[in-house]
Amino acid sequence: MPQDSPGRPPRLPGSRARFRLQVSDADQHWHRVSVFERIRRDVASGWKGLAASGAFHAVVLLVFAVIVYQIRSTRDLDPILVGWVPPGSLSSPGDAASERVPVQLWDLSRPASESAPKVAASAATGGTTEETGLAPTFIPLRGLLDGRDPTLRESAVQNDPKIAAAERAVEAGLSWLARHQLSDGRWQLHEGYPDAALSTLRTDSGATALALLAFLGAGQTHERGTHREAVDRGLKWLIGQQDPETGDLHDIRFDQGRYTTFYAHATGTLVLAEALAMTDDETLRAPLERAVSHLLNAQHPKFGGWRYRPMTPLMEADTSVTGLALVALHSARLAGVDVSLDDFARASGFLDRVQQDGGVRYRYQPSSNADAATSALTSQALLARLWMGWPADHPSLRRGAELLLESERQPDWTTGRRNVVAWLFVAEFLNQYDQTAFAEWFPKVRDLVVSQQASRGSADIRGSWHPTQPRGTVEEFADNAGRLYITCLCVLLLETPYRHVPSTIAR
Repeated sequence: MPQDSPGRPPRLPGSRARFRLQVSDADQHWHRVSVFERIRRDVASGWKGLAASGAFHAVVLLVFAVIVYQIRSTRDLDPILVGWVPPGSLSSPGDAASERVPVQLWDLSRPASESAPKVAASAATGGTTEETGLAPTFIPLRGLLDGRDPTLRESAVQNDPKIAAAERAVEAGLSWLARHQLSDGRWQLHEGYPDAALSTLRTDSGATALALLAFLGAGQTHERGTHREAVDRGLKWLIGQQDPETGDLHDIRFDQGRYTTFYAHATGTLVLAEALAMTDDETLRAPLERAVSHLLNAQHPKFGGWRYRPMTPLMEADTSVTGLALVALHSARLAGVDVSLDDFARASGFLDRVQQDGGVRYRYQPSSNADAATSALTSQALLARLWMGWPADHPSLRRGAELLLESERQPDWTTGRRNVVAWLFVAEFLNQYDQTAFAEWFPKVRDLVVSQQASRGSADIRGSWHPTQPRGTVEEFADNAGRLYITCLCVLLLETPYRHVPSTIAR
């Protein structure tokens, strides 16, 4: 058999050729060198590569750290989570220690004096659920939006310089929004102005609905007001995004399940309902009815809540999306769209599952820890309770209001303390429930918000609020959602005294 010739590769293992391991004198010497000496020599000969490798991996770790920090979320680091029900929670009733007051809604087809339902006695009168014929304490939804007429606010603006300053701040905020509306009528979260949202947080229908809600809150509609053209273009764009079959208003169809999905749809539904209720423009009715239908079809079939996508029996809803959905449904009733009592009753059952301390505080989901009960969630849930039948003397409403007004929860525009989203919901609840408490609490937060508006600078920022100076709480979410988001929240907060007329049970 021929031998391997010089320059040819050796035969593969398994061939009949035999190889001998040749060990040089240098190799034999190396085996006698200690381990520490080998390491020293390796470092001396390869320190440049080691340093380059170390620097590269340090940069990679730093980039990952920045990404993880930027995508921090109130509840889910992964926004695609759909909320599967943990084992055993399907049969768990939650904390249902508070009295179960039947859900009874105001009949909007008749005058208030005729349509008042009888109420169940509250826990303060012994806890009985017998019909007592007590005077109604439910919010009369008729006229809830009447305070938005700008002419009704003129005297207050003229007589109180701080109220006048707040009105100027609202107008400056709306002007900023109008300047950043795109030519086709929409707004965007993620680009178009300084400090926009993270590029991964995209929902033009959500951004458009938020902006429109701010305009409507000041009495600006597509039929009247200095910004009627902006509102008209925005409404037409929003309706143009609606799925003609399902009624879904979320503009990114493949994004179902991310946290923007039903926030965008519920806010869009609320916008259509308010616009129809404020103008009686019947061209809005069909889109609103389709949007309401999609919202009701997405409700949890058994437990009554909502989350990021249409609920199935094995999914778990959350208080945040549920609270927004309920406001949208109540507003749809204002506009004359029928919503079944059963739909509200199921939603009330969901609130039973997330309540704590007998209905005083509310956590994010039934499976959440007790520390997941926040001011924003609690105020949303208490407002829902109020609008679904809890009477004014229900002890959980009073204790909940006292909790929200505790000193450690007072508004503070500093790093880690600012929480405009919570202040907005607290203001809405107090305005509806306790006018005395609202009159004492609201001016402080109003003046604080006004003082932080960008009053100078370029048109790109003048009239807006900065999302991260300072950086607020995780729950506020402004560091993710950006300048348009926080500006809309601040405008809506300043509009609170007239966005919804205070209820007849306010004291």
